[in-house]
Amino acid sequence: MGIEMREKKYSEYRTLGSNAVVTERPLHREEQKKQKELKKVKINRRIKQLEIAKEQKKSIIQVAVAILITGIITIGGNSSLYAKQDQVSDLNGQINELKSDNEALNLKLLKVASLDNIKNVAENQLGMVNQDAKEVVRYNLSENNFPEENGKNEKQSIFAKIKDALF
Repeated sequence: MGIEMREKKYSEYRTLGSNAVVTERPLHREEQKKQKELKKVKINRRIKQLEIAKEQKKSIIQVAVAILITGIITIGGNSSLYAKQDQVSDLNGQINELKSDNEALNLKLLKVASLDNIKNVAENQLGMVNQDAKEVVRYNLSENNFPEENGKNEKQSIFAKIKDALF
């Protein structure tokens, strides 16, 4: 036997003090297959656990992104709503200002349109005077105050008469 064989033969043993101790026990083929299968199962289980953890992280990230997008949309909607409310309050202020101006103009109009004011302006500023009762001419509007000219009808042509009759 060569040195290599001897070392191989005795490599299973180790000395502990004066005692020889078996360090590695040669395994049978069946036990080796079982250990390999067990390692494969453990590795596959670990891979599945890692895949599950990866999927969980992915789903958590998806939920976080969905929440973030929803928050951004909500904040954007609220900011546009606040801007619209600000515009509405500005418009309400303008409406109130215009209403007060309108009320002031209505009061001024009522003051100017009063009969006493009209008479005062007519007499003092325009120099108008009241007429005597005998100077006033009255017309009855229910009567025909403007008779038609009879000569004009006779002078109309035949075409004008047809036109008047049709239209």
